[in-house]
Amino acid sequence: MNDRRKYPRYDVSHSVVYRDLLGQSEPTSEDETRTEDVSRGGVSMRMNRLVEDGSILNLKIHNASYKKPIDADARVVWIKKTMDNATLLGLSFTRIGWIESDKLLTPEIIRV
Repeated sequence: MNDRRKYPRYDVSHSVVYRDLLGQSEPTSEDETRTEDVSRGGVSMRMNRLVEDGSILNLKIHNASYKKPIDADARVVWIKKTMDNATLLGLSFTRIGWIESDKLLTPEIIRV
């Protein structure tokens, strides 16, 4: 299988507060989870609620190295059900700045 990802993924667990934007003026309520991995292009994360493929989520990603959370929007590009009835999502960023994406990958995270 060809890996078509543009950026490398890192096995990093950041706290995330997210909400489904639903294309409405009023977004849904917030929920919390953690990232499974991160890259400049997106994240994967596990959740216990259903989200539709193609949904846009607003993410507030909390890297403990910084005071303010990283604010980004991301589209759900794949969904996998897990054995424990959770949902694993692959998200591709639709809105994140380069400075913000740098904050996902602090030096101690990418050290080999």
